[in-house]
Amino acid sequence: MHDIQINTERLLLRPLKIADAEDVFEWVSDERISDGKLIGSGDIGFNSSKGCWSFGYNFRYDCWGMEYATEAVKAMMNYAHINFGARKFVSSHCEPNLASGNVMKKCGLHFVGYGKF
Repeated sequence: MHDIQINTERLLLRPLKIADAEDVFEWVSDERISDGKLIGSGDIGFNSSKGCWSFGYNFRYDCWGMEYATEAVKAMMNYAHINFGARKFVSSHCEPNLASGNVMKKCGLHFVGYGKF
């Protein structure tokens, strides 16, 4: 397990821990509260089959629309760029989830196509 921590203005990005189990259960149970607890998760890594870096994320419902996803993705991309020389990134979202598409645009990605690229 990695001990990487990335701090942004409002977020602490770190690996999930066993101690987070109750917060994760609360968030995935959609309690719709925001109280300093774990609000989501994300990941970034090199995808050797695609030859680029890929990332994903999800947040509690009550945290949607607050720019947390954009902040977290930019921080993950910046970390991968500075520490691993990452330059090419890819991600995907469900077609009806236009908000995630907008996050990707704000982070510099552009639409390539539906399904596999």
